[in-house]
Amino acid sequence: MPFQFFNGKICASDPLIEATKKIDAPDINELVATTIEPRTISRNAFSLEPHQILWDYWQRLRGDRDVARYDFIDPMHFNKAMGYVLLLEPNSDCTDFRYRVYGSVVAQRYGREMTGKWLSEFVSGTKDLSMLQYPALVQTKTPFYSEHSTITSNYNKTIWCRLAFPLENQKGKIDRILIGCVPVDKAIS
Repeated sequence: MPFQFFNGKICASDPLIEATKKIDAPDINELVATTIEPRTISRNAFSLEPHQILWDYWQRLRGDRDVARYDFIDPMHFNKAMGYVLLLEPNSDCTDFRYRVYGSVVAQRYGREMTGKWLSEFVSGTKDLSMLQYPALVQTKTPFYSEHSTITSNYNKTIWCRLAFPLENQKGKIDRILIGCVPVDKAIS
């Protein structure tokens, strides 16, 4: 299944694709995912404005380094995307992730505010998907993009489009993950 809101280069041998094949959750449909090589993708690869804003910001923050530093993050530079932003902090062995920020748009759509809570507290298949994707991001130190759909009670489909970025501390350890999570509604045909 092709991406609907991403037209960038897809990695041929991708550990993220292998990890997502293990997902067996009835509420996760039409899953597609890829890691992203930052030097080969431009903002034009992303169709959704919050992703374009966050891509540009992360690239500027990254500069000549492979990974952007968390110390220098300033939300004012991606203010237009804030409602879609999730900021996570991994526990010491990356087996769980705490939401430092859970964007207002995402909270409204999910129906629950998750700021300060752990990913393990989720009650949907998204938890299983994220528990595979986020440790892979920490290990590879490479951004990823994924889309999956869920069916809503009014027989519409929501496509959850996630662009995730590693953020490192001064010692080079990934200690935050910045995510642009954009829900897009489509009528089921």
